[in-house]
Amino acid sequence: MSELIFLTVDEAREVLRIGRSKFYVLVAEKKIRVTKLGGKSLVAKAELDRFIAELLPDDISAAA
Repeated sequence: MSELIFLTVDEAREVLRIGRSKFYVLVAEKKIRVTKLGGKSLVAKAELDRFIAELLPDDISAAA
């Protein structure tokens, strides 16, 4: 089975453990980029990984 490239907004929120409102605040602040595909909002897994890496202290993210 191949790895997911895109996650739905709900899947991305579950990964981040945040609510819908907070998620869309992060989108409005351009901290998370969302892609529209066929009227559906999707988050690239790479984008979510980038956002999470930015939250981690440099010494932790460099060790991963």
